[in-house]
Order: sequence, then structure tokens, then C-alpha cells
Amino acid sequence: MAKAYSEELRKKVISSITSGGRKREAAKVFNVGEATQLVASFCLK
Repeated sequence: MAKAYSEELRKKVISSITSGGRKREAAKVFNVGEATQLVASFCLK
């Protein structure tokens, strides 16, 4: 089973996306899957 992302990583990804970054870019920069709940949930809002 995969480990949960750290709170620090979540904050960085959220910050990147909410400041205008793209989902694909955030996934690549922070080495997370583009389709993860973490990334997708903030892009759909």
C-alpha cells in the first residue's frame, strides 16, 4: 500500500496550484501522480 503524502508536500502542491500553476506541472515538480486525489481535488474546485 502506498504511503500518504506528508502535510508539507500537500501544502506545497496546493500552493503551486492555487497560485496559478497547472496540475501537470505540480505533479511533475513534486513527483506525485497527476491523477492522485491530492492534485485532482484542488484542480476540480
